[in-house]
Amino acid sequence: MKYNLKKTFILLGLTTLALPTLAGCNNNPASTSANSSSVVSSTSSAALSSISSQATKIDYVNNGSVKLKMDYTNRTFEKDGIEKVELRTCIDGDTSHFSAKSGTIKIRYYGVDTPESTGKVQPYGKKASNFTKSKLKAAAENGTIVITAPDTKYTTPSFDSTGTRYLGLVWINENVKNAPYDTLVCLNLWIVQEGFSVYKSSTDANLSEYTPTFMAAEEQARKLKLNYLSGEEDDGFNYGAYEEVSLLDLKREVVANLNDSSHANAYDGANVKVQGTVVGYCDNILYLQGIFDEEHGAEKGKTEYAGINIFCGMTAISSNYTKVGTYLEVPAVASDSENFGFQLAGAEFSKYAADEKKVNIIYTAAENDVYPPHVFEYTVDQLDAVVTNKDYGPLYSPIKVTEEVYCYDAFKSDSGDVTLYLKKQNADGSITKFRAYVPFTYKPDAANQPTWSFSTAEEFENRRYNITGIYSCHKVTNSDGSVKRLDMQLIPRGSQDLVCLDLD
Repeated sequence: MKYNLKKTFILLGLTTLALPTLAGCNNNPASTSANSSSVVSSTSSAALSSISSQATKIDYVNNGSVKLKMDYTNRTFEKDGIEKVELRTCIDGDTSHFSAKSGTIKIRYYGVDTPESTGKVQPYGKKASNFTKSKLKAAAENGTIVITAPDTKYTTPSFDSTGTRYLGLVWINENVKNAPYDTLVCLNLWIVQEGFSVYKSSTDANLSEYTPTFMAAEEQARKLKLNYLSGEEDDGFNYGAYEEVSLLDLKREVVANLNDSSHANAYDGANVKVQGTVVGYCDNILYLQGIFDEEHGAEKGKTEYAGINIFCGMTAISSNYTKVGTYLEVPAVASDSENFGFQLAGAEFSKYAADEKKVNIIYTAAENDVYPPHVFEYTVDQLDAVVTNKDYGPLYSPIKVTEEVYCYDAFKSDSGDVTLYLKKQNADGSITKFRAYVPFTYKPDAANQPTWSFSTAEEFENRRYNITGIYSCHKVTNSDGSVKRLDMQLIPRGSQDLVCLDLD
């Protein structure tokens, strides 16, 4: 973990770590508290009787105690509750996305709840995430991945409380392609065995034959003091100070990595405190922007803008923080990941009194006449030059395209977001193209027809638009995590940023 120590630290005091209550993704039925030793004692005393005297770690994952008993051949997850899948994205320690016959399936690992590493950042969250990713990537590269509903028989799967992710068990073989079903091991159990989560579904009758093993694995992890269940501090987590960092400092590290993927961002894993003006909020991402002159770090004789994206988690935050023009101070954790690129996360948005560990409003949008938001304005050709020349000056800032554009194609993903392929016909007959990403339900004329929205990709096509959006970079990675390409795109912040000029 690297830190830039040139700036002054604001000491917030070291926190003694008690075993925290896991705040995120608590969607499993029959959840128990983190301290489940009393349940273990009453539920599986026979399975635990040997732990107190054991000299070596028991490998419950591979000793045959929990085995898959259903063949996945010619089965689909939605119908049968089991399917062989391909890895699409590792989100964190207990959530992954897979590619199946029907499209993308999002799995929330049943019975486990690892510490957070995305919207919230908690001790052992990154270690849990890295553990799950390492096992899935090995299986994706050389072996087999199967997902099942939390049951020992064929059944219809169920969603978690979000209504978008299925609850499931993930089974892997790291070394054999199309492995026989009875050679797969349960990744959910492996997460518990390594001490990254308690087992949270001990009363589920559908998995009663697995319960003693899960509970024994949990108790063993406690006795061996493994990871989160050790009750000790995470040596890879920064409990201490927030480093005051300018958005320009962050931007220069981001640009260095975009220009050279081998460059390690100096702020990765650091606790930082930044200030900036809100220029957008969309899809749980808050965008901040700062303006810098030579005195504040810009190149000689120049004015520079710098932006950052802050993942705010899946819970709603007050509009006091998201209104464009609001000037904020944000303490957060900087993180550079293969899935999301460089971003800030773990910021706390409190409705109550100001706190140096939480996001604070320095100026409301109405008060902020000191650092107003800046919108870049480009023609389509100028925007194309920005992309072609790798000009990251407007990165994470809003760009207004000053010419109308034409949507010649659109693609809607399984998640519901839409990618627009836009172009402008030039006078010489050439065509200039770029892309936009729409992660929200688009209402083309909300003022006059509030119930009308585009529900299919085809509805976007063959129409003219005026567009404004946050200039964003999306990394497309190979299976080994290396960068395949960088996709630059505009992200409209709402329907007001995407105005259709050809309505039926």
